[in-house]
Amino acid sequence: MKKQNAVQFQFVDIKTEDYATFKDNFLPKVKSFDLSIDLDVKIKSTQFLVGIFPKFTFSQQHLPVLQLLCSCHFKLEKDYWNAQIKGDKLTLSKDLISHLLVLTIGTARGIIHEKKPNWLDTFILPTLDVSDMIHEDMVFNLSTQKEEEEEE
Repeated sequence: MKKQNAVQFQFVDIKTEDYATFKDNFLPKVKSFDLSIDLDVKIKSTQFLVGIFPKFTFSQQHLPVLQLLCSCHFKLEKDYWNAQIKGDKLTLSKDLISHLLVLTIGTARGIIHEKKPNWLDTFILPTLDVSDMIHEDMVFNLSTQKEEEEEE
């Protein structure tokens, strides 16, 4: 069996962008939580970086109990990055983004575990099926990206 060419990348940064708990909304007798996830993926083209930004909101009876926005940043190998550019567009495969998201979710699980208060002692971020979150390759407009990077 021939091994597929793996994308070379480095895990270069982890950030807790926002973290909050809402004890007044917590219902200790209710053992379940609703989980919503918002996802943003950003690039920094000058540094060959991909940032995965999931926001997790755990709710009970439609009220937030815990929210986490974290980010993981990955540096892609320069030749791979350049090979994904056609015209002014960078296309990253859904498989790559899904893999980076899995790594980020595992990181988020650790952040939550470390930061959660005692009143959430049995709480854990469950395993998640990312195939429901990333449906297609992601395309980034590089000219727009360069303008955003210049504004920073």
